[in-house]
Amino acid sequence: MKKYISIALAVVLILMPVLSVPAFAEEDATGSFAVTYNVQSSYVVNLPDISCEDGENIVNITADYVHLEAGKRLTVSIDKSRTLRNGRFYLFKDGGTDLNTAMECSIYVSNTNSSNNRIYAPYWFMDNPSLTTVAVFYAEQTEPEAYGKMTFTPQVTVSTPYGAYTGNVYYIISID
Repeated sequence: MKKYISIALAVVLILMPVLSVPAFAEEDATGSFAVTYNVQSSYVVNLPDISCEDGENIVNITADYVHLEAGKRLTVSIDKSRTLRNGRFYLFKDGGTDLNTAMECSIYVSNTNSSNNRIYAPYWFMDNPSLTTVAVFYAEQTEPEAYGKMTFTPQVTVSTPYGAYTGNVYYIISID
């Protein structure tokens, strides 16, 4: 058996130069190849946690950067189906979910700029079922072109029970 393996290896070694494939090239050959890389849209939008200690809190939505393709815009919207219950925004007592001990909190959406563009007229969030946009940014802008300011006002009454109240605002960010 060792004899046959030795003979087979010897044959392979003898035929090795015959089996190799030479590479041929012309003199002064030229050519090219393509290198591609796609830069994706990227952004950092600041949506802070809010503490309504004085009964009302105004939040400005800004961005650290918004790198988009020219002609595109970044829209920050509130997901009303997850944020509202019975069409209203509530703060729940001690982290609970019971509407009987919840406090309603009004949300007003307005502009951070002074132009007050009529297309983006300020609105009460819960009273406008079709409106969900809270900020619009265009390429390379860190201040919103539209909206960008939210005011939260808890509706405290004399019958509101003592305790800590919290609620979640769910958002959607899209590029269109």
